[in-house]
Amino acid sequence: MGFGAIRSILRPLSRTLVSRVAASCSSAPLIPAAKPELCSFLGGSRLPWIPMANHFHSLSLTDTRLPKRRPMAHPKKKRFKLKPPGPYAYVQYTPGEPIASNNPNKGSVKRRNAKKRIGQRRAFILSEKKKRQGLVQEAKRKKRIKEVERKMAKVARERAWEERLAELQRLEEEKKKSITRIMTTSLVREKKIKTNGIWLNVAEKGDEGRPLVLLLHGFPETWFSWRHQIDYLSSHGYHVVAPDLRGYGDSEFLPSHESYTVSHLVADVIGLLDHYGTAQAFVAGHDWGSVIGWSLCLFRPDRVKGFISLSVPYSPRDPNLKPSEFSKTFGDGLYITQFQKPGRAEAAFAKHDCKTVMKKFLLTTRTDFMVAPPGTEIIDDLVIPSEIPEWITEEEIQVYADKFQKSGFTGPLNYYRAMDLNWEILAPWEGSKILVPTKFIAGGRDIGAKETMEYVKGEMFKSIVPNVEVVVIEDGHHFIQQEKAKHVSEEILSFFNKLRTTEFEIEAFGVWARKMDPDAVKSTLSNLAFGNVLAAAARDYKKEVLANEKAQSSNPVNEEVDLDELMDDPELEKLHADRIAALKREVEKREAFKRQGHGEYREVSEGDFLGEVTRSQKVICHFYHKEFYRCKIMDKHLKSLAPRHVDTKFIRVDAENAPFFVTKLAIKTLPCVLLFSKGVAIDRLVGFQDLGTKDDFTTTKLENVLIKKGMLSKKKKEEDDEDAEYQESVRRSVRSSENLDSDSD
Repeated sequence: MGFGAIRSILRPLSRTLVSRVAASCSSAPLIPAAKPELCSFLGGSRLPWIPMANHFHSLSLTDTRLPKRRPMAHPKKKRFKLKPPGPYAYVQYTPGEPIASNNPNKGSVKRRNAKKRIGQRRAFILSEKKKRQGLVQEAKRKKRIKEVERKMAKVARERAWEERLAELQRLEEEKKKSITRIMTTSLVREKKIKTNGIWLNVAEKGDEGRPLVLLLHGFPETWFSWRHQIDYLSSHGYHVVAPDLRGYGDSEFLPSHESYTVSHLVADVIGLLDHYGTAQAFVAGHDWGSVIGWSLCLFRPDRVKGFISLSVPYSPRDPNLKPSEFSKTFGDGLYITQFQKPGRAEAAFAKHDCKTVMKKFLLTTRTDFMVAPPGTEIIDDLVIPSEIPEWITEEEIQVYADKFQKSGFTGPLNYYRAMDLNWEILAPWEGSKILVPTKFIAGGRDIGAKETMEYVKGEMFKSIVPNVEVVVIEDGHHFIQQEKAKHVSEEILSFFNKLRTTEFEIEAFGVWARKMDPDAVKSTLSNLAFGNVLAAAARDYKKEVLANEKAQSSNPVNEEVDLDELMDDPELEKLHADRIAALKREVEKREAFKRQGHGEYREVSEGDFLGEVTRSQKVICHFYHKEFYRCKIMDKHLKSLAPRHVDTKFIRVDAENAPFFVTKLAIKTLPCVLLFSKGVAIDRLVGFQDLGTKDDFTTTKLENVLIKKGMLSKKKKEEDDEDAEYQESVRRSVRSSENLDSDSD
């Protein structure tokens, strides 16, 4: 028998014995003794061959059922619970039925929990995946629905646009037909005319051989505003012409507001008169057209037979207050103030369509000065009435809207932005009167009607416009030629017929001219302005008569003096020789001056200007414009003075062709006469301010002014008397020519 067999027999026995001994012992000695029974059974009191151990240690080194601990003096207390903490996996168990093979109670709790968490995670991921798949499918379904709806909306929109386009085309055709019907029923002819360097669109009706009537519109209008008067006047024997003013309608647009001054506008009108070959015409204007008409009567009264102003009376220039400064007294809400800043009104108008803008202006019934509340644009403050009045139709408003849609509003607004420039231009005419026969027509409910009526019915207006008739249409508003078309047309016709059939007199630049042929009037004015051969002959004859009278009034004793004795007097011979020498020197001096260009009134170019001014000691230079009548008046007087004052050079320069010197010399108003001494400008005459501000001043007055400024030498008294008598004789001859038989025309 081997050692292994013995060990297998003794091991169970030793375990039993040791456990019993441990249970019976109250305490464990360090080397416990064996019980007597065991000792006696084994044959001794000691068991030296049995290893000693307490109950904490195993008897076998290979036993691992109990933890191996270090020996302790007392046993460690057991834990309160040996059962591990949860969670536990429970299953429903039915007695008599076997537990399924996947029993969750198998294995450790930690493993079961991990498996449970893994399962829950997988289930969560799966549910989220299914949820996402459901959301994606729903999104795809909605996307497909939206695509279908979008395609259906596109089709519906295209159909609606097609229907709308067809409707718009139909309306456009109807509008064109109505506009064509409006235009063709009156048989108005439209054409483009180049005048004053720009192209103007002109509407006309009537035979060109008939008396010309020029109709000037206002803001915001075109020639179409005169449609009723064009038909009416042309049917009564007049050739009617109504232009679109520069910047309006189909006429040429200029961006700068400096191109919209009254001088430019009057030049446009004169160009139209020249185009039609007429020296005089009947003129009617409304709003800004009235301003142009008043300026035409002021600048060129010889071109106007009669003038009718609608809504805007003539206002004299205030030398101390510019128009922009006057407008500021009403605050920022005044429409004129809002129109001053470039772009401001255009931006306000752009918020509305053109037809709405036209309705707001044309249909307004306001009687104030059109002042908007603070922070409000005037176009937003204007109200469109609920019903269109009878005097205008939607189609006619559309005609205006189409024109302004094409041209814009910048050109018309530039008229307001040039008001201060007009104030500077009108300075030479300050205090001048309007002497042309005029008629003023206004509505009793016009813009600023109360103040306007007080002004035109007062003495001041009649004093500056003496030949004026005032007509007030009580229930009329601003656009009176359209609102009260028949009444206004009859007033215009009656006034023009009266001037056409009745003799009248016009005081123009100090000359009264009876009704005669326009060419004859022009020739007469030219002769009076610049002199002629007959006037020179009359002057020589006058001098001869004065010399004879002086000889006859001399002392008769002198007639008995012996001429031979006087001739032999040496002192008299010396005086005679000195006089001849002085005359020779004077002649040589005059010849030297003439070689330098003195003694005549010449025109020089911009390139020759500097040399002409610096080569002579005293130079008088007139900067002029060929279209300005006051420049021609100044030319007349300077031309008369040039041969009488040979020691001073008289020249003139066309301001339009000399922009460099106009800018360099700060010339802003014409006519402008610059006075040079030794090549330096020492003084100037601006307009007629130093000459009484009137057009009928004499050459002597201008001569005296130049003498005071040191530019002319003072003449002898005899020569002054002769010139004064000559001027008086010319005036008498002119007045006597007026008294000719009136049937000669």
